[in-house]
Amino acid sequence: MKKLPNIRFTFVFIWLVLSGLSTVLAQNDQPKNKAQEIEKVLNLFHKQGKFNGTALIVEGGKVLYKGSFGFESAHTKKAINSRSAFYLASVTKQFTATAIVKLQELGKLSYDHSIARYLPKLKHYQAITIRHLLQHTSGISDYEGWYKALYGLKQEDKNADYAQLFEQKWKTKLLTNETIIEALRKYRPTLNFATGEKFEYSNTNYILLASIVERASGLSFDKFLKKYLFEPAGMRNAYVYHLKMKKSPKNRVYGFKTVNGLRKANDLMFMDGVIGDGNVYGSAEDLLKWDEALYTEKIIKNASKEKAFAPGILNNGQPTSYGFGWAIIKPQQKIMHLGQWTGFQSAFERDMQKHNTIILIDNSTSGSDFHACYGIVRAILAGRDYKMPQKYTEISLPVTILQQYVGKYAITPKMVLEITLKDKQLYAQGSNQPKLPIYPTTKQKFFYKVADMQISFIKNDQGKVHQMMLHQQGRKIPAKRITSK
Repeated sequence: MKKLPNIRFTFVFIWLVLSGLSTVLAQNDQPKNKAQEIEKVLNLFHKQGKFNGTALIVEGGKVLYKGSFGFESAHTKKAINSRSAFYLASVTKQFTATAIVKLQELGKLSYDHSIARYLPKLKHYQAITIRHLLQHTSGISDYEGWYKALYGLKQEDKNADYAQLFEQKWKTKLLTNETIIEALRKYRPTLNFATGEKFEYSNTNYILLASIVERASGLSFDKFLKKYLFEPAGMRNAYVYHLKMKKSPKNRVYGFKTVNGLRKANDLMFMDGVIGDGNVYGSAEDLLKWDEALYTEKIIKNASKEKAFAPGILNNGQPTSYGFGWAIIKPQQKIMHLGQWTGFQSAFERDMQKHNTIILIDNSTSGSDFHACYGIVRAILAGRDYKMPQKYTEISLPVTILQQYVGKYAITPKMVLEITLKDKQLYAQGSNQPKLPIYPTTKQKFFYKVADMQISFIKNDQGKVHQMMLHQQGRKIPAKRITSK
């Protein structure tokens, strides 16, 4: 039975919160050989079954470390190498966005054109522009939650066979961009918020952008990316692949998962007929070529990059944490993106001021272990101490205790973390970030399942919660409570 994943392309924005606070963190007093340290960590993760993929790390414009671990699929002994093409999940979004930027340079479109100009079925979204899609400020909900439109359900059903329900409703086995557009036309899902008022990450935005690329250019999405992005950058093993295509590329890596000690396929499924939000494949060496090309004007002009690498601006003038297909850590200086789908995880980070790059890709359904590995590699590259991830046991707490933690906590004057409670589940949501569940391991300590990060709630002498502490890689970041429930 093929079920719908809980998160199609996980993007853990909370990493950006902690990255922005690096100046207050202690540096490692004893210099170490960074390449050897990265090799040691990756070897340990691999031996524990927590990493199966490739790492390519650049420091000061030179390759510091390059290494590959494991096999290309659950059923082959073909070893992964730095030219093996992985499904890049949401790292794809930077290619989709850059295609739009290229079309703007070619005079084929404008960022402020209505999407209805290129997608006439969506005339009811006349106020939504291409820029809104690029910066996730459109208000269009993520199609992952369209239970009625796609599956005929009133709400999520964790026991449902979504592939079967989709086929019954739409008389086809494969979800495509055309299906998404038709569902938007027919069901007109309510916007989550007024366009431009908020930032909310939605994969639907980038599916629509890929369709706009095709309408504006007259080329298929895969051919446009090959001609204007991959070939100029020298990305020899990069391509678009989805299940509508007849042939599977020879160098394609397949996702897998380990169940009771046995490896089983965890690869593409019925939702993988769509393009734009994912379905670009590339190797670590391809991403390095892409990184190098972005320091030049081979792909797009410097003036265009200034717009792409800058945060979006909301209607109220406040900046978000997202540009054109990139999460913005420091505008024009440090950008990144994460991706996750089926068995694949990916991380791509560029520090353009220091000319440092982190490329980490995996096909083993490693989940939070992958994010922990990424966090450790970041720490090593920055010269910081690190700790190996700890396993946490989830416990159950009564609602009366959970309610004590509801409120807003200020990390900085502009960065606030809000704790909310719904159906006996606590959620943490940073400013202009998605809402993520947190799970209790003690009465006052909670952990994320999507990242190696924890939250402790601290009480004052009167027994009232007055502060929280964020924990990540041995770092402690306080956040003062500013409002209660």
